[in-house]
Amino acid sequence: MTDIEKIMPGIMKTISFVSREEDEAFKKVVPSLIRKGIDSANLDMFNEVTKKALLNAVGVEYFKKGIIDQAIKAFTITGNKQKLAEIGDYYANVGLFGQAVDVYILAENKEKLIATGDKCLREGHISEAIKAFINAGEREKLSKVGDECVEKQKTDFAIEIFAALNEVKKLIKLGDLCFKNGELREAAKAFKLSDDLDKLNMIGDTYLKEDSLPEALFVYEQAGNEAMIKFIKENFANEIERVVRR
Repeated sequence: MTDIEKIMPGIMKTISFVSREEDEAFKKVVPSLIRKGIDSANLDMFNEVTKKALLNAVGVEYFKKGIIDQAIKAFTITGNKQKLAEIGDYYANVGLFGQAVDVYILAENKEKLIATGDKCLREGHISEAIKAFINAGEREKLSKVGDECVEKQKTDFAIEIFAALNEVKKLIKLGDLCFKNGELREAAKAFKLSDDLDKLNMIGDTYLKEDSLPEALFVYEQAGNEAMIKFIKENFANEIERVVRR
């Protein structure tokens, strides 16, 4: 049993290997490369075909040992999208969706990104679903998820989605809703991403009325309101400093 199978039983069934001929040719070289490390090894004496085959063999060996980050690095260097996707498959199968999405992105595998995004959505992993759909270019699915997030009051996710889609009207509408509900931080974020400086200044004014001076200053800075920035700094510097020290 390999080291990785002790940690993750069955993993070796999910990944393909180098050919028997390559395995025989590299079995003496690969252990040395593993000890040296990919970043430190000098392979300039080999042609590009041999170099690529060596690194693929090293990637498989790293995978066997459970050193998956180095396996991913090796397969990324060689552009081996098949093996990257296979690693992504394993991560997805054991519920490590964030890692699966990251590897599928490296593999440029749109189909698997969409499938994983759908699964994440079904199982409540909203952040991972968003990332998968963004990188798969699935605007329609993203927009639908964004609307559902608004309905379920998952405001931060909705803002992230509408910003990624450049849905300015939806960002402003969501910002208005947040302002109405007293969610000033979220409202400010939505108005900033929609580049609605008038409404952003409105949030700053609200913070100022509430004597939330650090928050007001931050929002005015986001809005580029030099007059109000100067007003707060010159008149309330001591108050802001006391709040920051708490």
